[in-house]
Amino acid sequence: MGQRARSLGLAGIMFLSVLAGMLMFDLDGSSEEPVNLTPSIDGDSGIALQAGQGMTVALIVSDEDLETIELEVLIDGSKTDAYTISKAGEVRIEVPPDKRGVVLIEASVVDGGGLSDDWSGTFTVSNPDPVLHIGETLPVAEGEKLFFGGTLVYD
Repeated sequence: MGQRARSLGLAGIMFLSVLAGMLMFDLDGSSEEPVNLTPSIDGDSGIALQAGQGMTVALIVSDEDLETIELEVLIDGSKTDAYTISKAGEVRIEVPPDKRGVVLIEASVVDGGGLSDDWSGTFTVSNPDPVLHIGETLPVAEGEKLFFGGTLVYD
């Protein structure tokens, strides 16, 4: 009887050690998938831009896996590829130089799991102050009128 009790005791210890190993090393066969969070996209809106002076709009995209995101950018309803995105999620959108007035920029980001976020903002693009170039110095007395012709060109 002593041999049988000892065998049952050893079998019990082995059973408990296997259970402890399963708990410690998660050997129960179930593995939890990492949670896929919704990506986010954010940026400023309402900023005044001046034509010809770095018409760039900055956005920030965040997601747990930036490598799998897809970004679509629209300027006044037309899709554009005139943007860059860094590994840190910084997006720089180049506004076309011919745009004037209120410009609508829309961006949509979709991650690898199909979750998405949208952003839109308006920007006012104004012409630079005109500069008048006259070839030579013209003497004009105070109060005197001066008439000349020319073409106004924005640099």
